[in-house]
Amino acid sequence: MSSPIRRQGIMVRAFGIVVLLFLSTPMLVVAVAALDPGDFFTFPPHEISPHWFVQFITDPSWRSALFLTLTIGGLTALVSTIVGGCAGIAIARLAPRLRVFAYPLLIAPITVPVIILAISFYSLALRLHPGGSSGDLRHR
Repeated sequence: MSSPIRRQGIMVRAFGIVVLLFLSTPMLVVAVAALDPGDFFTFPPHEISPHWFVQFITDPSWRSALFLTLTIGGLTALVSTIVGGCAGIAIARLAPRLRVFAYPLLIAPITVPVIILAISFYSLALRLHPGGSSGDLRHR
């Protein structure tokens, strides 16, 4: 019989594999669908051709867009790693009382856009009257 810890490790690995497959399957579908030389998305492809890959590699506008994307992504990763590392070191070295104030300031860029998006969706929902509601919810 296996121990509970070993079973838990197997379950964690299995869950990780399922999540990895769930996240990578759309990319795989698009890559396979790109092998169809037609102008519209078809899956599975009716015939196999590297037409779209050749066009991507040979077209200078696609190459410049790829270069710009990789440059922006690389610089963003570099800057965010440096800033995040410095912020982590600073938080770890702060006194516990100061940490309580500094931590929310450091995570604000992560949380504020989500809050703004939620308020925007709520405002849209008020205008659309979802679920057959009658009247504006603010005036009840």
